[in-house]
Amino acid sequence: MSYQIKVEIDERSKKRLIKQLETLSNVKTYDKAVARGILTVVGKNIVPDTPKDIGRLRKEWPAGFKRVRPLVYILENKAPYSLAVEEGTGIFGPKNRRITAKKGKALRFVIDGAIIFRRSVAGTKPVRMLKKNLDNLGKGISRAISRVFRVIDKGGTP
Repeated sequence: MSYQIKVEIDERSKKRLIKQLETLSNVKTYDKAVARGILTVVGKNIVPDTPKDIGRLRKEWPAGFKRVRPLVYILENKAPYSLAVEEGTGIFGPKNRRITAKKGKALRFVIDGAIIFRRSVAGTKPVRMLKKNLDNLGKGISRAISRVFRVIDKGGTP
């Protein structure tokens, strides 16, 4: 299951901003700037905090960024194990219980060529690569918005 977060500006603020930007005819520019702000935070904060084994989890962040409509975006990691990495598994995860075999009496692992059997395992601890960067995401969007308005105030186009 992939892990995603929806970034959306609240309706009241969105209406006010769109009205201001329509008078300046800069809705598309503003929308691009917010998207750029989100992608900057993804590149500088979220990607480095993502664990790297073979690198698939890290590569999926920028690829999972979508603009749904003006000022509504989805940031998603499409790696099938991204939710397990973010929230943890077993006793560390949302179910809060050990991982056991569904069929049979034991789980089977191969570690360094040796076959190991266990009735249960504790699971993996959560990494929280996205949750711990939510503040940075908000700050990145705010900086991008401020940058657009500063350039518009000076009479330029961002």
